[in-house]
Amino acid sequence: MKHENIFRKLARWFVRWIFGPKYEEKWFHLDRKNEEPKEIQYKNGVPDDSELIVSPTRQIFNRFLERKFAVFSVFLVLFMFLVVFIVPYFMPKYYDSYTETTLKDLPPTFDMMSVPAEMQKEGIKSIDSYSGFTVGLSQAGKVYVWGAASFNATGIDLKKIPQEVQDAKIAFISAGYDHIIAIGEDGQFYGWGNNRFGQYSVYDANGALIEDDNIANVPDVVRNGELDVSQIKRVTSGFQASAILMNDGTLYIWGNMKTYDNMINFVADSDGNPKTGFVDIDFTLSKVVAIDEDQTRINTTGAVSKRKRNRAGSGLFGAARTSIRSIESQEMSEFLDGRKITEIRATQSSVCILLDDGSIALSGDFPEDVQEVPTLQEGEYFIDIEGGNYHYSGVTNLGHVYSFGGDHYYQATAPAIEGVTKIYTGAFQNYAVDADGKLLKTWGLSRFLFGTDEAGADIAER
Repeated sequence: MKHENIFRKLARWFVRWIFGPKYEEKWFHLDRKNEEPKEIQYKNGVPDDSELIVSPTRQIFNRFLERKFAVFSVFLVLFMFLVVFIVPYFMPKYYDSYTETTLKDLPPTFDMMSVPAEMQKEGIKSIDSYSGFTVGLSQAGKVYVWGAASFNATGIDLKKIPQEVQDAKIAFISAGYDHIIAIGEDGQFYGWGNNRFGQYSVYDANGALIEDDNIANVPDVVRNGELDVSQIKRVTSGFQASAILMNDGTLYIWGNMKTYDNMINFVADSDGNPKTGFVDIDFTLSKVVAIDEDQTRINTTGAVSKRKRNRAGSGLFGAARTSIRSIESQEMSEFLDGRKITEIRATQSSVCILLDDGSIALSGDFPEDVQEVPTLQEGEYFIDIEGGNYHYSGVTNLGHVYSFGGDHYYQATAPAIEGVTKIYTGAFQNYAVDADGKLLKTWGLSRFLFGTDEAGADIAER
């Protein structure tokens, strides 16, 4: 027989064990039909070549290879060693204390950043996300949901889009932790998912009116479909709450007020009259943040009258800085120096404001694993900013995209792309789109191989 080295022999054995003798013969060019029978090759257990001397070590090794289970066990132990001691070196962002409430107890998921092909064909109009699932709206007015959209504890599956939503032409969509709201082009209001805290209906699962001092009910003008859709400026959702801002500054906000300790300051009065005078609105994990018509502060009190303006601009988010790691901040009015705030976006613990000169500023806290705010080219400035759970992404006047902030799932590591006119952020994802609604690039969290644990950490990493 032709002598073969040990590595070829191991590889041949592995192929035979996994795929069978047929593939062993095919891949290793064996011709067993012309091979001499073993009784001819060996006489009384001694090879024909009497000069061949097999050492005791080689005999032991050959005998070991004949025991398939033993060889398999060795391979298994080596594999476990590589996984436990080597693989962690390729996970520089992993740490044992990691927790994430919005990602806890998710099943294995492989489509967390997979925009449906049909939606891409129709053109992307909007994308939103707050937890493990994402909702998208096509330019044809159709709604799509992808990611980990099932909540086993409640039996909710957000991918089961109500038929009435499928039949409608939708103009706006928004996603909370476990609910979705949508507004049709005719003003009709829709919602599905968890409604335990009045996220989209004034009635509970039994059809009874929700009467709870800690819950702000959906305003009548919203649920009755009386809004002028052409005048809606922004639709956004937080953990268990949602808000609609009109072009004239009127704010409609509802949901779980226990989640947001200052939300009561923004809801309608006892007569149902909504608050007015706002330019933009968003949610952190525990605060409602807004820009009022004065555009010189981050408003967390809901007060827009001149008499209370100083209160609205002080305290939490009352200072600004241009760098995440900077320990130096300026009082907001000093930092603005006559400039106006045009847009506000929030993560769970921070806010980013866009100014009328295209510059940005930050306020609040960030996690440890971050990407710093980029330095733009001369003459380049931001025209739009969007926020995920811990990161921000923005588009500049030159069509460039930049991401910064929390980067645990590389959601703040933006690729070099051009021609972008709109950026959409998921909780831990990004979607860059051109003027025609074509998806150019995605980056961030795409899958959980084994799902997540009760702390929201990737089980595969654990």
